[in-house]
Amino acid sequence: MTGFPTADFAAFLPVAILVAGALVLLMTEVFLTTDRRGYQAGLTVATAALAALAAILTPPAGRIFAGQAMVDAFSVFVTVTVCAGLALSALVGAPWLNARGAERGEFYALALFAASGMSLLGSATDLLVAFIAIEVMSLSTYALAAWMRRGRKPAEAAFKYFLLGAFSSALLLYGAALVYGATGSTLFSQICAHRGPCWWSG
Repeated sequence: MTGFPTADFAAFLPVAILVAGALVLLMTEVFLTTDRRGYQAGLTVATAALAALAAILTPPAGRIFAGQAMVDAFSVFVTVTVCAGLALSALVGAPWLNARGAERGEFYALALFAASGMSLLGSATDLLVAFIAIEVMSLSTYALAAWMRRGRKPAEAAFKYFLLGAFSSALLLYGAALVYGATGSTLFSQICAHRGPCWWSG
C-alpha cells in the first residue's frame, strides 16, 4: 500500500496558488464594504507572480500521479508564460474596466481560474486530465466573453463560444473514448506504445 502522494500534489503548487488567489478574490468581493476595488488587479498580479516564481523554484518532479501529468521544463515554461499574460491582462484591463464601471473581483477570479486550467494543460500527459484542464479554462472564458453584459454583442459572443466549446468537448470525449477502446489507456505514453516512441513518452 503506497502512502499519500505528497510530492505529486506539491508539484502542482503553481496551479494551487492560482486557484487560491481566485478564491481569495471571490471572498473579498463578498465582504467588500466600499466601492474601492483597485487592489484586486494588484492582487491578481501578485498571485500570478507568486505562481510563476513557484514554478521556477520548484524542482521538476517528472511524472506525477501515475504518469497522468508531467512537471518538466516545458510545463514550467507554459506556467510562466500564462502567468505573465495574466499579469499583463490584469494591468491593462483594470483601467479599462474601471472606466466602464465593470471592475469586479469575479472578473479577476475568472481570469485566475482560466490561467490555472492553462497551466494544468501544459502538464497533462493524459487525455482525461487534458480534457479537465481545457474545461476549466473554457468555462471561465465563456463568462469572461460575456462580462460586459450591456448590449447584444457580449451575450452573442459568449453564446457562440459556448456552442463551439460544447461541440468541441463532445468531439474530444468521443475521440478519447475511441482511443481508449483501441489502446486500452488514455495516457499519452501508452497510446504511443502502439505506434512507436513519442517525444512525450519520456
